Amino acid sequence: MIDILWIIIAYLIGSIPFSLIIGKLFTNTDIRNHGSGNLGGTNAVRVLGIKYGLPSGLLDITKALVIVFLASKGTIDFSYSPLYLGVAATVGHCYLIYANFRGGKAVSTTLGTLL
Repeated sequence: MIDILWIIIAYLIGSIPFSLIIGKLFTNTDIRNHGSGNLGGTNAVRVLGIKYGLPSGLLDITKALVIVFLASKGTIDFSYSPLYLGVAATVGHCYLIYANFRGGKAVSTTLGTLL
């Protein structure tokens, strides 16, 4: 039962739309209305520029990397491979519960999982 809870938590962490938050907070721009319309780091760089897009991409990498790292070190009590949590975070990035299930293309979160 606790494993399912961690998968849900990983999904919810993966669903944090950093590019949307950074775009709205610093440039008052909803990047879903520009470029490719995705909430990923590539579109953030395209629409917001490197100054705001790069941190967005790095945060997308970090959201998967941290949860996988914590599970691999035993900080999180998870019975299966930590990669399952990375996959859950990646699915969360692609299908954001907070943004009508429209997200990024999973490049950054997949990289975070693999790192």
